[in-house]
Amino acid sequence: MPKTLKCRKRYNNVTRKNKDKSIIKKFNNESKKFIDSSLVNTLISEMKNKTKPHDELPKTKFYKYSYSIEKKKSDNYGRLFYYKDNTKNLLIDWDKLSGKSDFFLVGDYEISNNEKYISYTIDNKGDRLYDLFIKDFINGKVERIAKKCASNTVFSGDSSCIYYIKYDHIDLRPSKIYCYNIHTKTNSLVFHEKNRSKMLSFNLTSDRKTITIDSRTYTSSTPYIISGNNVKKPITTKTHERIFIDHWRGSWYVLKKNYNKTSISTTTDFKNFNTILSNKKNSTYEKMFLKGDYLIVVIREKQKRHLLFYNLCTNKTKTLSLINAKYSVYFQYISNLDIDNNVISLKYTTFINPTKLISVDMNTLKVTIVYDFKSKKYNQTKYVERIHQINKNVSITMIYKKNNSLKNQKCLLYGYGSYGHTIDPSFDPAIISLVDRGFIYCYAHIRGSSFNGYNTWLDGKLMNKKNTFNDFITAGEWLIKNKYTSNDKLTIWGRSAGGLLIGTVINMKPELANLAILGVPFVEVIDTMTDSCQPLVTEEYEEWGNPKNKAVYDYMSSYDPIKNINHSLNYPNLYIYSNMDDTLVLYDQVLRYYKKIKDSAVFSAGDKFALLNINLKYGHLQATKKIERFREKAEIYSMIIKY
Repeated sequence: MPKTLKCRKRYNNVTRKNKDKSIIKKFNNESKKFIDSSLVNTLISEMKNKTKPHDELPKTKFYKYSYSIEKKKSDNYGRLFYYKDNTKNLLIDWDKLSGKSDFFLVGDYEISNNEKYISYTIDNKGDRLYDLFIKDFINGKVERIAKKCASNTVFSGDSSCIYYIKYDHIDLRPSKIYCYNIHTKTNSLVFHEKNRSKMLSFNLTSDRKTITIDSRTYTSSTPYIISGNNVKKPITTKTHERIFIDHWRGSWYVLKKNYNKTSISTTTDFKNFNTILSNKKNSTYEKMFLKGDYLIVVIREKQKRHLLFYNLCTNKTKTLSLINAKYSVYFQYISNLDIDNNVISLKYTTFINPTKLISVDMNTLKVTIVYDFKSKKYNQTKYVERIHQINKNVSITMIYKKNNSLKNQKCLLYGYGSYGHTIDPSFDPAIISLVDRGFIYCYAHIRGSSFNGYNTWLDGKLMNKKNTFNDFITAGEWLIKNKYTSNDKLTIWGRSAGGLLIGTVINMKPELANLAILGVPFVEVIDTMTDSCQPLVTEEYEEWGNPKNKAVYDYMSSYDPIKNINHSLNYPNLYIYSNMDDTLVLYDQVLRYYKKIKDSAVFSAGDKFALLNINLKYGHLQATKKIERFREKAEIYSMIIKY
């Protein structure tokens, strides 16, 4: 095993970047030769036609003022307004603020309870290092409070302070919470999480009075409560126990997750607890929210979702299923500022249903569509979204056009399978462009995710990690065995940890697919995990293991994508993409991987292609401008269609 590397700040090595740019540009130019520009432009046009040209959040009352968001067809980011005495006032023009930046991402924005200030965080590079600003409503003055901090920020209940999180300057772990006093213009450290396996986040409670801290690993969390510059731990957690707390009308609400058991309790002193809700078999409580007279719970049950409304006055429950499919749901901050109202606003979407903004009257369960996407060029009734349970561990979500014969079709199989993360469905016009051309789009739900329960995550991590790769191969082979597709018509794709998945799969089963796409891929497991100073390494020992342990090292080595490259294998065609300012998966590991695998005999002989495209401007999340975002995606999908 290699010795532990000396800590060094690797994610922002300007000298290394400048040295690598010339070779990267050469590889990028080679990959561009394979891109069909005419097809790319066609796909961009199709995506535009299936995307809402303008977006808005209707006027919502807070305390003194009302707020709305507008986004016109020509906008990339939109603008935020507030209404005083029925007069519409521009608060922030995000498009104007973005200027000429190639990358512009608003991490978070918050309005103070006294409605004198708004805070917001901005990332101009894509490296997850945000600058924090505060703007005065009255005089319009803008101040930068902090640099290179995490995305989220909250005001204290009395509006005197802004809280924000700073990263560890070496490994980019969110580790320190600071308080900026608006009146004295001073910063003070409030909390420092020194345990390098833990990350910090915080929230303002639903009653907008108290700030809670979540100090977490991937499998457990410890909540804290901030009172001024004092921090207290109200409750102790156990291994594999994740606890989230919220406050409403004099009581604390505690959401506890322990393996597959979830419950919600109330308490006033964190000593005596009253359990008000417990999950049923095959269901879990994902998140909770309090508003008006209701506790709102998002429940995943048998791979589907529904909303539960618990009446705090009557202790009675109601459930709402929006659609008969698995869907993603988001509570809109700006639309739920009126915290005492029994109407809640939320967005929901599926693979084939564009995002809708709806309001739900929790007293009557009446659903009102606030806005919906409608276009003469998209009819969602022409498409099918269904889930196939292959075995107890593997499921496939399949999207296709109704008139598709489903026999020997071109097919895209996407996968991730890490961190217990289940990638939830969301409408993507690029997927529709694919299925319009006869493709079957498939998403593999495999061990390493939590799609089939918490235990399926445990069965796909640490010394069980190979289950993730085997499950993905099982999914691909099932599609071929059942004649949905064939090896020469199958494309496999994964991004980030999903890139590790694909990189490992093509070493294990190179003949599975015709084309493999690796996006910002984590392909140097050993070299990364032995460097505890790289971003997010120590936190991820819980997912991958600590290679200081020889058994762990040997197991990692057996699947590490770059370590297991075999130049004699008949690899599929490869398209690899990454971004130079990525601080999660450093571009240089992607570059090393490409240089090594492209020397394989199948590529050297010209029988297959291996392409690399590293964007010089973006980070892990890629482009933010609408047209650039469309173009990046169109280039990838053009490769899938053409090859």
